[in-house]
Amino acid sequence: MPMASPSNRQHMAKQNVFWERLACYDSDILQDVPKQEKRRAKNSGRFLLLIFCLSLIGNSYAFFLIFGTIWFSIAFALFCSLFFLNIYRLILTTTGSHLSPTLQKKRRPWISYLFKGAYILFFAIISSKPLEILIFSFPLQQQLAAYESTQIDEFRGKIDSINGKEIALLQKEVNAYQLELAAIDSQLVKSRDSLSKTYLLSTQAQLTEKLDTRASLLNALLSDNARNLATYTAQVSASHHFVQRLKILFSDYPKAWYISITVFLIFVMPYFYRIRFILRRKKNLSVYERQKADIDDQIIRNAYTAFKEEYRMLLEKSTGLSLDFYEYCEDPPYNTVRRQADKKQLEPSGSFRNWLINSNE
Repeated sequence: MPMASPSNRQHMAKQNVFWERLACYDSDILQDVPKQEKRRAKNSGRFLLLIFCLSLIGNSYAFFLIFGTIWFSIAFALFCSLFFLNIYRLILTTTGSHLSPTLQKKRRPWISYLFKGAYILFFAIISSKPLEILIFSFPLQQQLAAYESTQIDEFRGKIDSINGKEIALLQKEVNAYQLELAAIDSQLVKSRDSLSKTYLLSTQAQLTEKLDTRASLLNALLSDNARNLATYTAQVSASHHFVQRLKILFSDYPKAWYISITVFLIFVMPYFYRIRFILRRKKNLSVYERQKADIDDQIIRNAYTAFKEEYRMLLEKSTGLSLDFYEYCEDPPYNTVRRQADKKQLEPSGSFRNWLINSNE
């Protein structure tokens, strides 16, 4: 097997540092830990990148279905995915063993662990549902066509319920006037009397005027209905029905939850790697956790010692007195165990009475 060149090894080392820092691991500490823990840190970073890509794809598709604009959807999804990624990295950073030995003996913060897991589950579902819609897009499209047809029919029924009676009445009057005009036309053909023709022509003009009025009202109502129906049909056809797609998934495709479970397992892997050893006793912590805890503890103690020295110097400079900083707790600087005050044994009350009598003599 050929050996890797120095440039390749350097490139691989940079990649490892990128994965480790992406998962909020300290690369300097990881240099002295077993390979298994290094591999776990790199896998956490890779899972985080995969989580970011899944979140970006799912959110982009969801926002596209909601807003209908591809570039705005991608930009907004990028912001949301980066926000979630940074929150996830904050969760990984704040998930660690306690530095204070006294806190190790207490009950572990299960509520905090469950809250963080619920947060990851929430974002996993948000990211997985658009992916499910994308995967089941073809069968969903067929059901959405039936849904759109039903919506259009319901809107047509609402229009008919509003002005249907008026349209029916106008249509009836128009039909009646047309029949009367047809009868007058036949009478004009048969009539030989000029007086009768004059009367029939006058009646025909009046009926024609009434017919034109009723027909114009009828056409206006029919045009309004047709225009409103066309507008609503265009809106229904242009909509992506994101909420309706989710309803169809919930009701008709229970197998889609397998996708959500798979996405959640991917989302939870970096968190699982992080708490795998933290949930154990302190003596069973990983090498990385122990070294990190020791380094953090040393940093905190050095900062606390520097603070006390600066406090003593400032106090001496302002008062001229050399005083020490009094520790109220037994485990500074964590201050989890209150220092007990020195209790002196009180003398019996008879001794105090004798002292009082003797002092007054």
